[in-house]
Amino acid sequence: PSHDRSLLWKVATEQYHDSTVILHFYIDPISRSESIPFIWYEDDGVTYSAENKGLAKKLICQSALSNNLCTISFKAEIGAQVIEKYFQFDLLVHTPQTPKKVTINGQKVKFKYDQQQQTLQLLTPSKLKIEQNPLQILMKW
Repeated sequence: PSHDRSLLWKVATEQYHDSTVILHFYIDPISRSESIPFIWYEDDGVTYSAENKGLAKKLICQSALSNNLCTISFKAEIGAQVIEKYFQFDLLVHTPQTPKKVTINGQKVKFKYDQQQQTLQLLTPSKLKIEQNPLQILMKW
């Protein structure tokens, strides 16, 4: 039987909401890895050339690691016609060692480290909300 795949995609897009997303970062504090940026792109899944029409948003994520210090930066680019002018999500950091300190935009934050799962979860705030202003997370081991 034939299935209308565009209809399936539209339903999936309509049900999507970024506040249910868990963004996973994998960090080894003793590695000498280079920064690898990635872009989270969202639009309605229907509008042709949504970005050119101001109907899309992008979250530019960048990480850097040196001397037992990891910096994760988030910068949002949000189209003028987008209704939700932010990204909101949970951040789960996979790392083999407990950081000594975590800050968001220079402010120390509480976190929970699960030794068995080797994951770090922010407690305050539990969800990150990125609007027009960039956000920077620093982790020190």
